Amino acid sequence: MLMKSLLLIVSLFSTQSFACLWDRDTMAAEKARFPTSLEIITGQFPRHSKAYYQWRLKDSKKNFRNNKTPQLYDDIAVAQEKLGDTKSALKTMEAKLKKYGPSYETFANLGTFLIHSGKFEEGLKFIGKAVQLNPDAHFGREKYQRWLVQYLLATKAIVNGKIILPTGQSNTPPYSFANFLKKESNTNNKFDLKEQKKAIEGIQGMMRFMSHESPLLLQILGELLSYGHPGQNANRLAAMCYLRAAKFAKGKAVKLKFTKLVQRTILSHDGLKMGNIIKELKIEVKRGDELNTKIESSEKNWIGKGKNASILFDKTFLKKWNERSN
Repeated sequence: MLMKSLLLIVSLFSTQSFACLWDRDTMAAEKARFPTSLEIITGQFPRHSKAYYQWRLKDSKKNFRNNKTPQLYDDIAVAQEKLGDTKSALKTMEAKLKKYGPSYETFANLGTFLIHSGKFEEGLKFIGKAVQLNPDAHFGREKYQRWLVQYLLATKAIVNGKIILPTGQSNTPPYSFANFLKKESNTNNKFDLKEQKKAIEGIQGMMRFMSHESPLLLQILGELLSYGHPGQNANRLAAMCYLRAAKFAKGKAVKLKFTKLVQRTILSHDGLKMGNIIKELKIEVKRGDELNTKIESSEKNWIGKGKNASILFDKTFLKKWNERSN
């Protein structure tokens, strides 16, 4: 059903001509306005494999027996979370809090793990404490994570611990995260390009360190990228966000709603063609998959040879990304 809807939209838009042209120069302008957004959307950034987190957990626990440092608690908890064991990750951070007391890292991890386990309001309290201790850490990631949870609660998007997607669509008109930030982020109801870029950086930070395949985060990033006038927004990138959200969302009805968001984004700006966006997205996602395969192969090789996969990952992949994105 979803593919039929996509094909119908492609056929409608591929036969039309438009007043303004959207070519590779347009895409280049969007990428220049919002650097690294395309890479985050399509997975073209360095991230660890499952094999790495299995090694990291085993290695950290071995070191932990000899020297119980605060950092090792964080390393163990994050590895547990990445391997899908949120319950153990919470226990690890609770043990750290009991032994060492409050810290930004402890509160940030506890808040994130609680949110992932569906305890949004409880997690929000810990995220708030983390922001108080270090409001600008990780590109302001926790600050925007807190606002995002507040937005979900305000729009009643959370039902029985589950997020109803797409968010904000039950309001009339749809209530976007950008509109929420205008009122809540102490910017005097202003959301200019500077504030937009800060929010995008915060959400992309969440996608990098949590999941770039999260339908919720893809939707929120799409809303932020499509916000404002043509000189401020990036509707091609936003359409890609919604297409990716449709891919990873669960349920045909939800997937179709995300597809309609793609259609709405395209309708609001002349020149965008669905077929071209789908074709370009496939190319970029393939590049992301190739990078991920390369990283996974490298990490398995390093681990097999008894080398420090963390140090080698930083030197081989992360350093290049940091040099490019800074």
